[in-house]
Amino acid sequence: MPMLPWALAMDASHEVVHFLINLLELWRQLVMLYSFDFHEQRAACARSEKVRDIKGQGFHEKLSGLADSVFLDLPQSWLAVPSAAKMLKEDRVLCSFSPCIEQVQRTCEVLRSDFIEIRTFEVLLRT
Repeated sequence: MPMLPWALAMDASHEVVHFLINLLELWRQLVMLYSFDFHEQRAACARSEKVRDIKGQGFHEKLSGLADSVFLDLPQSWLAVPSAAKMLKEDRVLCSFSPCIEQVQRTCEVLRSDFIEIRTFEVLLRT
């Protein structure tokens, strides 16, 4: 997903804290990134915010309507979709990663209440 200068990206994931730290270093002057992790130990590695249960509590309301993109990479991501939808600016993108078709289907069911163009992609690793 292309990021424009001064874009606001939001991420809720379960194992990408170190990736995001490196990404933020590259984008330091161009992008604000808020990252929320549901795993206490991993969140402690890059704590800039209090640990927050995104699936239960949602994203911070102070960020409502400000995000250019939201990335969800966590178990039961459909539970975070309603909050993620509130964070996005109009006509912006939510990207969710799910390991199995049942999770994709459940997430798509929830997406239909707030999103108009839903696309799914299967990513296969060729070795």
